[in-house]
Amino acid sequence: MEKEPGCERRRWYRLPICFPVFVRWIDERQRKSEELATTVNISAGGVLLAMYHGVQVGNGLSIQIPNAAIASEIPHSDSVNHLSAEVLRVENRDKVHVIAAKFMPPLAGSAAQLFGARSDGPVPV
Repeated sequence: MEKEPGCERRRWYRLPICFPVFVRWIDERQRKSEELATTVNISAGGVLLAMYHGVQVGNGLSIQIPNAAIASEIPHSDSVNHLSAEVLRVENRDKVHVIAAKFMPPLAGSAAQLFGARSDGPVPV
């Protein structure tokens, strides 16, 4: 299926919110790496991150949302602050790498309800 020009095909709405997250991964030398990154936008399916260190497409990421950044409406037992993700795309912009990653698996329950699923099909952008 080809993407229609000017249409959005994502399954969930993206929220353009910025907050700090800890990102951990194994680098190309098999060393554990960690960085305090910033979200650019987030959905139930994934996240766009701004990071100083570059990572490789296909890398696994462990993303930790500091507890203070988790919405107070989500009951603590249902809150998600450790997420697994896979890097889909890396864009190098000056001194910052913009990383697109999908959650493995996508968020569920109350956390996913914050983003809402698309029911209206592709949306013009």
